[in-house]
Amino acid sequence: METKGVIEKQTYLAYFGGLMLVCGIILACYFPAQKDFPLILLSYALAFGGYSLVLQTSFKNWQLYLVCLVACLPLASFPNLSNDIYRFYWDGQLTLHGISPYRYLPETLIHSNIAPAALQSVYPLLNSPNYFSVYPPFCQSIYALSALTYSVFSAAIAMKIIYLIFHLFALKRVLSWKRKGIPQASVLLIAYFLNPLVIIEGIGNLHIEIVMVALLIFMFDAFSEKKYRSAAFWYCLAIATKLLPLLLLPYLYLKIPKEQKSRFFIFGGICLFLMFLPITFGLDFINLSKSVNLYFQKFEFNASVYYVLRWLGKLLSGYNLILYIGPLLALTTFLLIVKNASAKSSFAIKEQFAHGIFAFGIFLLLSTTVHPWYVITLVFFAGFLNLKTPLIGSFLITLTYINYSVQPYKEQLWVVALEYGIIGICLFVERKKWLILY
Repeated sequence: METKGVIEKQTYLAYFGGLMLVCGIILACYFPAQKDFPLILLSYALAFGGYSLVLQTSFKNWQLYLVCLVACLPLASFPNLSNDIYRFYWDGQLTLHGISPYRYLPETLIHSNIAPAALQSVYPLLNSPNYFSVYPPFCQSIYALSALTYSVFSAAIAMKIIYLIFHLFALKRVLSWKRKGIPQASVLLIAYFLNPLVIIEGIGNLHIEIVMVALLIFMFDAFSEKKYRSAAFWYCLAIATKLLPLLLLPYLYLKIPKEQKSRFFIFGGICLFLMFLPITFGLDFINLSKSVNLYFQKFEFNASVYYVLRWLGKLLSGYNLILYIGPLLALTTFLLIVKNASAKSSFAIKEQFAHGIFAFGIFLLLSTTVHPWYVITLVFFAGFLNLKTPLIGSFLITLTYINYSVQPYKEQLWVVALEYGIIGICLFVERKKWLILY
């Protein structure tokens, strides 16, 4: 009887947590602007408080309905915590008018006689008018399809519907893992698909990581069924959505069974060539590369190891050494990923996820720029592996929204120190789980 009472109490707490989660997501998606940090923090705290209560229970059927509900909640909202939507719409309109989004800088195009009239009012709202587009070809196809609606708000709704479709199909694949008896699937269903950051930043603010993760789920599902050509297609499409899945390439090259390696890489190479064909020749690929390089040699936000090295560099030289530190950290990331891939002993699904969280974790640890939505992929891998530190980090990183409430803009380094300090403590507490993986 006592055990039954405890279970009932946990169930009621989970119901209450679900209600808190719903209220927090609605509050975050519909009310604050990017500068309204107190309201953003309140909404995220409410959502994560409910999320933590739901996490205390094992997966139940009612939670599946909750997963679908929270994914649909942001559909009617405008992306209010990010102004990236204007660049998405800008790129989509250019594609519809037969202009490559990689060909011209927005500031160059707006002063020319070939700029679409629909973009005149959008240009002042861009946060990157001096940079070439950094979004790969599959992103551009989504943006172009959404821009057919010919208004920023309706384009945002169209994008959200597309993102939601990918998200729900990925959910369907994970449910099939549960039916196949993969024990980690039940935890993943709650930890990833109910995570407030995933919903608010992925669907609410239209960051493409949520689509990239869906494509990686399709890839892992194909691997589990030994469909290597199918896995290659989904992997290449994930790269054509966000270049970050390239971090998995050393492991895939070293650990895919020899008899399947040529099938995967030959078919994958063809797919990748076709997907990037529109920008393979001419200036387009060069301009995309220039924009990607900015993440290593110019942009700085919420970094950890890099900020320490930047401080040391200024101490020794008197100026910011990002031009050298950024590429050095990128090279270090690559070498560590290759080393970890070499150390893995198998191509089992748990090994795939263990390497995945290592690769993306090291990339973020050594990156010069870590925005909140970058953590979405870590939440996915952590959910499968039942690791709590990245889930806690997905809340802590929302504290960085305080930077947008300060005028003039100045990054609050004490928030960065607090965030990574707590993450370090959590890693120490959870160290046994991590050591088992490596």
